[in-house]
Amino acid sequence: MFNLPTIPTDSLYKFLFIGGLILIIAAFYFSDQRFNSMKTDLVHQKVDSLDYVYKQIVDDHTKKYNFINSVISSLDTNDVSSAVSFLPVLYFDYQDSLQYSSSFRKSFNLLNEFRTNDDTVITYLKSHVANVLVMVKNLKAYEDNIYAPEINVITGKEKMYQEKDQELLKNLQVFNIYIDTAGCMGILFALFGAIMWYIKIQKPTDENQIIQIEQLKENLHIQHINAKLDTELKRIQIEQLRNSNAAAKEKMS
Repeated sequence: MFNLPTIPTDSLYKFLFIGGLILIIAAFYFSDQRFNSMKTDLVHQKVDSLDYVYKQIVDDHTKKYNFINSVISSLDTNDVSSAVSFLPVLYFDYQDSLQYSSSFRKSFNLLNEFRTNDDTVITYLKSHVANVLVMVKNLKAYEDNIYAPEINVITGKEKMYQEKDQELLKNLQVFNIYIDTAGCMGILFALFGAIMWYIKIQKPTDENQIIQIEQLKENLHIQHINAKLDTELKRIQIEQLRNSNAAAKEKMS
């Protein structure tokens, strides 16, 4: 009759234990790799960059907007001394636009009168307060018109990249589920393999070795007793032989 080969349980339990360890190590490795790739991901970096740009634009606009309001307030109250100290700052804030944009220069050419704050500027301002006030209010509107589109563009890009970032995070969550599952299975396989190997292989082997050692001790004890018996038997035989020889000599004499 054909006999089916038996499963090598020793190798099977070792395979489960080693396979479980490999799954655990792989889960930690791929999880760490994925986490590092997320930190260096271009989409994630782009979102951080847009956040920074957005904050810079808002801060810059807020400073300019508040400063323009201070100039308007000074001109409304005819506080020429304060306005003269404010207007050169406005000139330096927008001097690049005055140099490189003809449309800006056409609308805000009066800013060129405030390169400095000497006496001629004070005289000029006193005689042109109304015109300067209109120009500064237009500058406020201009700043709003510049600010709103920039913010809209940044917000739109940020929303797009945030959606991509959320998609990557969802993919990462799914990936983490697989990784966690593989890690848990690895732990179960390793524990099961180790426990079953101990119960089915190592423990019986240890018990068998103990039995063999006890049997060996018993055999050695029996051999020792047999050796004593053999020695005693030989001694008795020698004693009997001596006695028989002595008896034979007495009869002959």
